[in-house]
Amino acid sequence: MLIVILAILLLVFFIEIRRQKRLKQYRDMGANAFLTAIGFGAGLLFLFGVPLPSPLYAIQALFQPASRWIEKLLS
Repeated sequence: MLIVILAILLLVFFIEIRRQKRLKQYRDMGANAFLTAIGFGAGLLFLFGVPLPSPLYAIQALFQPASRWIEKLLS
């Protein structure tokens, strides 16, 4: 299963990189490589059963101070 996922990932990645290199979209190449690596890493961790935290916790941590401030302002 891991080999199939890796093969598909590399195929799509290199097709995108070739197109972006031809169009001289170097920033997009970097962003594409970064996001692909993050996605692949998260996929591997999920595949091997490593518990991953929910992104909701980060969103809560970011917006909780503003939420408290607004709640305090309105009460």
